[in-house]
Amino acid sequence: MLMEKVVLEEMGKLTRMSTRRLCFVGGTLLLTESPDLFGGRYDNWWAPLLEKLVKLNELPPEKEVAEDLHSFDLTADENNVSMPGLVATSQNQLIFAKKPERDVTADRGEPRQFLAQQLAKLSANQPGQVAQKCANLNPDVRNCVMLYCQAAGVNVV
Repeated sequence: MLMEKVVLEEMGKLTRMSTRRLCFVGGTLLLTESPDLFGGRYDNWWAPLLEKLVKLNELPPEKEVAEDLHSFDLTADENNVSMPGLVATSQNQLIFAKKPERDVTADRGEPRQFLAQQLAKLSANQPGQVAQKCANLNPDVRNCVMLYCQAAGVNVV
């Protein structure tokens, strides 16, 4: 239920690239390193998770909805007297200031290559089973996975 209602449904709603990448790497690790997900009691969720990961990587993110920052006047002081210039500029800088994002998945390399390498590693540990599961995937997803493997120089057997 958690996999269906939270992971698979909410994964497609991610808009920030850093969040999508983090989710992709985490999903890949779950897909390839969880014994319960591959051949265990949650085996039926393996293919849908792989499909969702490929879609997360291939489909563009939804447009980010901007917060409504126009609900208050940036140029008015506490007496509602307009103060253009320095005060408004300072407030704008504070409102729109962001910390630089740190990529916590940088050590994993390029996401597509990481997925291919992890699938090849799983395939080496479970010969024939990964290829069989991939053969039953949606043709578009299967082609993407094959392209990822070719680009990474690995085979899934």
